[in-house]
Amino acid sequence: MADLHLDGDERSQLVELARELGLNAGETDQAHRRWLNELIETACSDGEVTVEQYDELCRAAYALGIGQDLVDECTATFRTCDREVSLQPGMTVCFTGVVVDDDGAELSRELLIAHARRLSLDPVDSVTKSRCQLLVAADTASRSGKAGKARRYEIPIVDARDLLAATPGGLFAWGASLCGQDRSWLPTSFG
Repeated sequence: MADLHLDGDERSQLVELARELGLNAGETDQAHRRWLNELIETACSDGEVTVEQYDELCRAAYALGIGQDLVDECTATFRTCDREVSLQPGMTVCFTGVVVDDDGAELSRELLIAHARRLSLDPVDSVTKSRCQLLVAADTASRSGKAGKARRYEIPIVDARDLLAATPGGLFAWGASLCGQDRSWLPTSFG
């Protein structure tokens, strides 16, 4: 977990360790949650959770199979955003991940691209330092190649569902999301 990622071998080792300790699936999940809660408490201990800390907590939750909601709920009042991004005409935007609505239905990439164009954004196919200004992700804690490049180049990553709710010139806190807010009103198509 030092790199906040578990590959197949590491997952197998954790499963074997749990088996050796006599832990069932529920007890293993409880241990994972306890460990994540300790990380969250440590991040919140100084009264502020930075964008980088939030990202690391989300990646740890994902690696352990725990929903990002726990991180969102526990850090919401402590999160800071030292950067904001405003949707400006001509801004280049790339997409990563499979976006699903609250009912679990997949939202097509074409729908996302069409909405980006309605916001006067310029969709691009890849994340590069000079040709991508914003990455729109199904999961802002994504470990995809595009997300990795975006983090390396300090390109903002925003939640795809937040983009769908955005208006031209909309302002996003980099690394934050609409945590804890009801998204059931989210449209699945645009006219």
